[in-house]
Amino acid sequence: MFISWSGERSKALAEALYSWLPLIINEVKPFLSTGLEKGSRWSSEVASNLAACDVGVICLTPSNLHADWLLFEAGALSKLDNSRVCPLLLDLKPIDVTGPLAQFHSTGIAKDDVKKLVDTINRALADEALPQTHLDKAYDLLWPGLEDQINKLPIEDVPANTHRSQEEMIQEILELVREQSRRPTPLDLVELPPLVPGLERRGLLSPRFSRALQTKVAAVSQMLEELDRVDAVVAARTDGTRLSIDVELRGLGIVPIVFSDVTQPIDVLKEKAEKAIANEGTYGTLDLDPWPSS
Repeated sequence: MFISWSGERSKALAEALYSWLPLIINEVKPFLSTGLEKGSRWSSEVASNLAACDVGVICLTPSNLHADWLLFEAGALSKLDNSRVCPLLLDLKPIDVTGPLAQFHSTGIAKDDVKKLVDTINRALADEALPQTHLDKAYDLLWPGLEDQINKLPIEDVPANTHRSQEEMIQEILELVREQSRRPTPLDLVELPPLVPGLERRGLLSPRFSRALQTKVAAVSQMLEELDRVDAVVAARTDGTRLSIDVELRGLGIVPIVFSDVTQPIDVLKEKAEKAIANEGTYGTLDLDPWPSS
């Protein structure tokens, strides 16, 4: 686990979490770069701890919302497979967070909000996670200690214009709606039945979509959007191997493009898609491969 901070108030919160979290979950081994000056050369120690972590907590305050060091560490964390980036908001609301950090689900500093963060950290431990009943009891017992440290955090000057104007918020909502209408996000992926009955029981199908698969589906969606006659990508469905993407085809409406193996190189998938679109008038369908029966 990696705790990122910038500024005195953020640092004090990070130090409080560093000492408090292992009291609840003994298996948690946080890394806190309090010995390094922010903005100095990225040390090998920081790099190795970033690469090894499953969860990164970014301690955000009004004074460090746009700190280069925080953005750098958050970006490094987000590139790791199966990592979780968790901005923790102090004196901020989620709507105040802009730029790259806005893509992550942020957490407030109230008791119920921090509990959700602790639950996320515990789940990341997989087989070493605490049973939920034990975690709940430990949290209720130890929360007052963290709450007391939060109330004693040093005060710092808040820069002007921390909170966003109504016009800025409306503009961002408009941009998000437009982006969602252009392509599916990983959350839009619908899980299909396994290719072969019993595949999940044999452990050959991950119960959740990996970040690599989500990234590949996003790349295929973008590739399809750039093809002639494709106006928009509407939805995506996958079982981890097969991939079906609904596209809005100019002059034909919404049709599915089906790939039997999404792990193939993107140029191979592009060639198949171009061929299917070109032959649409002949074959009357854009299905590249039929769905095998389960």
